[in-house]
Amino acid sequence: MLRHFVRKGNPIPIWAMFELVTMGDLGSSVECMGPKEKADVEYFWGTADNSYSNQGEMLARHIFILKELRNAIAHNKIDILHRDKYI
Repeated sequence: MLRHFVRKGNPIPIWAMFELVTMGDLGSSVECMGPKEKADVEYFWGTADNSYSNQGEMLARHIFILKELRNAIAHNKIDILHRDKYI
């Protein structure tokens, strides 16, 4: 997939990067971002919660929650009746 873009000399779209980068890798990368950059991304996506923090601390947490949810769904570990057991 990525070779196509590289061979043609085109920029690699962000969605194609997920062929190589996992959600966990993305969350870890976001944790390394500076507070201002994280806060800017949170504001852009509408996930900023200044009542909790204005340092962008929730961004990586949201990514890791989505990662866990995705993995639970992919591996059939979602039990609606006992959701606190898994999440």
